[in-house]
This record gives sequence, structure tokens and C-alpha cells, in this order.
Amino acid sequence: MRKQLWVLFVLAVFLVLLAHFTLGQAQKDAAPLTAQQQLLQNWNYLQNKLVVIAKDVPDDKMDYRPHPDARSFREELWHLIANNQYAAALMKGEKVDAAKLFSNEGKPTDRAEIVRELESSGQECSALIEKNFDSRMIGLLEHAGEHYGKLVTLYRINGIVPPASRPKK
Repeated sequence: MRKQLWVLFVLAVFLVLLAHFTLGQAQKDAAPLTAQQQLLQNWNYLQNKLVVIAKDVPDDKMDYRPHPDARSFREELWHLIANNQYAAALMKGEKVDAAKLFSNEGKPTDRAEIVRELESSGQECSALIEKNFDSRMIGLLEHAGEHYGKLVTLYRINGIVPPASRPKK
């Protein structure tokens, strides 16, 4: 089982990287983007996929965890909201109590509220990235991408095709 989980995780990370490089190849003929424009584009692309997952994961799977020490779908989404809030605070020059921010205390359990917080925190970061390039966001984008891979793996473990892998309508 662990070997299968590891293979699924590696596959998910590979797919995220493949999508990233495919987008870059499609723009090769266009004028090169600045680092700020590329960061903003990648941030928005990933945030949109995360919001789709937050809206899409079945209610009966929100608290599924493959192992007692692993995060559930809901906890992964909480972590991503906290990641966005942390990123926004950094870009605004605010001090952050990371331990409190990344704890699960006071986190919304209602899907609509989780979606709202994920959308608003992602949009706040987008606006801040657009206004001022902050290279620390590259690491936070990569961190969010790792959690996207974990969410995709949770989908696959549960026999669900992730939204980004479904046939286009």
C-alpha cells in the first residue's frame, strides 16, 4: 500500500511539473514574460485548480485520510488557506504567528466558507504579486504545488479522477 501511495504521489508531482512546462512551451513564441508575470500566471493557474478541488471533492471524502498521521482533504485545504494568508502577510510586511496561523483552530468546516477563504486569500496574493514582485512567493507557490499533488493523490486513492485529468467538455 505504501509503495502504491508513493507511486501515486510521484505521478501527481510529475503531472504538475509537466503541466507547468507545457504551459511554458506554449508561450515560447510569445514575448518572454517577466519573472513577476510568470509568477502571477503560475500562481493564478494553481489557485484556480485548488478552488476547483475545494468545490469538487465529495462531502463524504472531506475527512478521509489515508493514514492517521496524514491530513484529510479538509485539512489540506485549511493548510493551503493558511499558506496564502502567510504569503499575503509576508508581502505586506506584517509579522506572522506561523504556529497559530497553521494550526487548525477556528478553521471553517463548511465547504462554502472553505471555498470562499481559499478564493479570497488566493486573490489577495494575486493582487499583491501583481503590484510588487516578491521572490519569496516562488517558494510558497512551489509549496502549494506540493499540496496540490497530495490532493490529487487523495483523489486517486479514493478512485476519483481529479478535475484537471477529466476529459474536457
